[in-house]
Amino acid sequence: MDIGWTAVGADLDGAPTGETITELCDRIAQTFLTAVGASSGPLYASAFRSAGAAVSDRLDLDGEALAAWIGAMSDGILARGGAAPGDKTMIDAWTPAAAAAREAAAAGRSAGAVLAAARDAARAGMEATSGIESRRGRSAKLGAAASAISTSAPPLPTSHCGPCAQRSLRNDAALGASRFFHGVSASCG
Repeated sequence: MDIGWTAVGADLDGAPTGETITELCDRIAQTFLTAVGASSGPLYASAFRSAGAAVSDRLDLDGEALAAWIGAMSDGILARGGAAPGDKTMIDAWTPAAAAAREAAAAGRSAGAVLAAARDAARAGMEATSGIESRRGRSAKLGAAASAISTSAPPLPTSHCGPCAQRSLRNDAALGASRFFHGVSASCG
């Protein structure tokens, strides 16, 4: 995944500043497909394409649109990968994150509060995988040994998420929020 985020960063350095979030998500999706092998590239490409489509060419995301974006990220991963909650995959972080984001948005919370609710739920979902046996992905090959692997939460990339929320999540929201969720979901498997 580091290869993918490095490639995305390099690609975005030359990106037009007026891109919509949909255009930005399409750009990130294509970069992941090109740069990242195995299943992560296609999974994140599907997630970003779904998320971009969900926000319909917006330039910024309010709480409701951010919840739709996070939900579509989760849906894109689910549709492409076929994993289910409890499989000890990134879905164990994305599914509760999407639900918490929708709930926070329905309560009229700000974009920053929606993102924080999603973050907290993603962390809780990731931590809940501790002690369960992987049923999909590389860690499934380890069988019961994988359940002993620590799933402590990674450090939060607040340098990416905080500024995004504070700037009304304009254009770089997709990158900042997804870097956070990558960090959480990478610990699930």
